[in-house]
Amino acid sequence: MIKYHERDYGSIVANKFRDYLWGDKQVAESTVDAYCISVRAFCDFIGIFDENAIKTIDGKDVRNFVEHLRHDEYEEGKKYLVSSINIKIVGMNQFLEFHKKADLKASQLDRQRKLFINDAEKLEDLELSKLLNEAKNEDEELHCVLRSLVQTGMRASETKSITFESLQNGYIDVDNKGTCRQVPLPKDLKIELSDYCERKGIIKGAIFTLDRTEIGRKMKRLGLRIGIGIKKLHPHNLRHYFALKFIDIYGEDALSVLADILGHKSIETTRIYLTKTLSELSDKMTMDSLKIK
Repeated sequence: MIKYHERDYGSIVANKFRDYLWGDKQVAESTVDAYCISVRAFCDFIGIFDENAIKTIDGKDVRNFVEHLRHDEYEEGKKYLVSSINIKIVGMNQFLEFHKKADLKASQLDRQRKLFINDAEKLEDLELSKLLNEAKNEDEELHCVLRSLVQTGMRASETKSITFESLQNGYIDVDNKGTCRQVPLPKDLKIELSDYCERKGIIKGAIFTLDRTEIGRKMKRLGLRIGIGIKKLHPHNLRHYFALKFIDIYGEDALSVLADILGHKSIETTRIYLTKTLSELSDKMTMDSLKIK
């Protein structure tokens, strides 16, 4: 399998940028892929095909590309969402910074915070229970990984940080993009993972071998088989699930603690994880709820 950081993006310019991201910036593999695809699109749009041509890039090129994303390639509900456009802009900005043209960087598009999620996206307790049971019967490692995500709120890409040594410490040291944090290890999960290590003969280092892509693929396959909607079947949804349960247990006064556990620099980012479903908001605003006769 070709890793993200080894992919050929069909462009010398994009491939050199790839090496910079992976080597100097130590960017996550999936982010390397997203940024390089964005840069390839930017270079193709303005006609940059070699290193020498990069010197000719100016503010007009940058503005035209952003307008192209907004108007030619973006249509509500059909093509790029605002978040997708912003990823492309960030990738282009990183490219400009790499080539000492940071003064040309573009601003991301403004977007209103999402007020609710569709009910089809929220993973219910019973569905999660069925998914975990199915994984336990079929794939022991996946079961332990999914439980770890549910009980710690970690990103799927961070599960490699769960080590044998973590079990001795009672917490997980997570280093993500240069930011370190300690994530508490629930007692029952610690017992589950200790038993798993004993069965597998693991006595040091990382407990899991599955990467983010494999976790997502296996989670989707199992979930679809037991009738869970596809929009609910992605590992990041377990992070949202954890956040909601954490606040249910500890209350909104613990929002700053939750932000630290999730590795968010801003509490406003954490608030996004606590978004209600459309039906939950709708049910609260009925005439009966308002007590109006």
